[in-house]
Amino acid sequence: MNLVEDEIFNKIVNDYKKLKLEDKKQVLLTEVKELMAVLNYLNGSKNKDGKVLYNREILDIEKKDSSEEDYVEGLFVYIKIIKELLGDYLGEKNE
Repeated sequence: MNLVEDEIFNKIVNDYKKLKLEDKKQVLLTEVKELMAVLNYLNGSKNKDGKVLYNREILDIEKKDSSEEDYVEGLFVYIKIIKELLGDYLGEKNE
């Protein structure tokens, strides 16, 4: 992997770092959901069945009073879903 620095990308990261923790968490969830939507769309364009994994932990992460544990568990589930969607798109099965 060839890592390169980019001024615009650095500004985005620095702006994110200035947010309050609750806002950072919300931005992160939005980014994850957008990535899931893109992968689901790409799978649909390849005539995949459109099924997306589900686990109740993603409901806990949306609650106003969710704990840090709820948040990391929900984020774990979202990451696993993204890996599964990417695997489906690439024609592989993730464990």
